[in-house]
Amino acid sequence: FCHAVQLSTSGSIQYLWSTANTLTAANISNPRAFPTTTTKYFVTGLDNLGCPRVDSVTVTVNPLPIVSAGPDDSICFGSSVNLQASGANSYTWVPSTGLNNPNFASPVASPTVTTVYTVTGTDFRGCQQTDNMTLTVLPLPLADAGPASDSVCAGDSLQLNATGGVNYVWTPTAGLTDPNIADPKVSPIFPTTYTVTVTDALGCVETDTIRVVVEVCNNNTLARSVMEAEYFWDTDPGQGFGTPM
Repeated sequence: FCHAVQLSTSGSIQYLWSTANTLTAANISNPRAFPTTTTKYFVTGLDNLGCPRVDSVTVTVNPLPIVSAGPDDSICFGSSVNLQASGANSYTWVPSTGLNNPNFASPVASPTVTTVYTVTGTDFRGCQQTDNMTLTVLPLPLADAGPASDSVCAGDSLQLNATGGVNYVWTPTAGLTDPNIADPKVSPIFPTTYTVTVTDALGCVETDTIRVVVEVCNNNTLARSVMEAEYFWDTDPGQGFGTPM
């Protein structure tokens, strides 16, 4: 048994149970017993003639299940992890917030804030035990690729500068001096949006972008690259057609 158990006897008009300190009452026919170890109870009954009769019953105390909610863990915001309970036959997790199924041993947890999860495990006898674990939600790094857009003259290079983490990966890699540093130089031949993936010291990842526009720099006049689908013509009246610059 895991909780209090109902004892019951009959056939007499008065009763006296042994081990009274673990009974709700010692002088009734049906006390409730709550022993902490396996205990043999003796009951003495007196009939209407005052003749005694003795009987006994053994209450076996089964151990509670050794339930584990698993170790404390952490996830990055927006991520998920499988919780892992053990030690019982069925489980119930609370709170259910962020869990795909609170009645699984290993539900998928996706909380948005740090949460203490408590699991109640029930064994085949119906005995229960609880345990808890803390799932910490880590913030994402403040990834910053720089301004939303920048420009560079065709044939020149532009220094990029990302911040917010400890590791950086830029894509696409075309035109970059090194895609795996925070501040590579870039020499694109056409307008390109570069994405930097920033990883912080805790392993959380976030991205940001910067668009680099290629300019045609000529006679101190800045004109958009033909890659932006804009055209500039030098019209010579002596010619029958214009010459693209």
